[in-house]
Amino acid sequence: MAVDSLFDALPKATRLHLAELPSVVRHLEADAMKIRQRVEQLNDVATKVGAVMRNTPGRSATGGVIAPRDALDRDLDAARDAAKQRLADAVTVLETIRLDLLRLTAGAVSVDSLTTDLAEARTVSEEVDRLLDARDEVEAHLSGRTMP
Repeated sequence: MAVDSLFDALPKATRLHLAELPSVVRHLEADAMKIRQRVEQLNDVATKVGAVMRNTPGRSATGGVIAPRDALDRDLDAARDAAKQRLADAVTVLETIRLDLLRLTAGAVSVDSLTTDLAEARTVSEEVDRLLDARDEVEAHLSGRTMP
């Protein structure tokens, strides 16, 4: 079941106690979509860089081309791994909230446990926002644009 349906099925007092849950979940879902797009972009860049590297003759390590290629490849892998980890974190928190809503509906957990998960969701969302903002700033700087 979707989070919205589960939330709507809760008693009014519980919904009031968890009033921010729908907006936090929507924000985290939007963040997850942005991260998925970022992973796809990094995959595309890695594919293009790999093709260029395969089709460009290399030089020796003293010639100065191989080391920068390796560094670029490592940087792309690190960025992609970080984005994948953030995506996994966001999806895990979203799934935990959904399962806790099911448990809450069944009376198997308290509102307090869901409040704790909601706080974790907020933290993950804030971390993702910082990551995406930093990426935007770097891209703006590299392209010569200024950030608002």
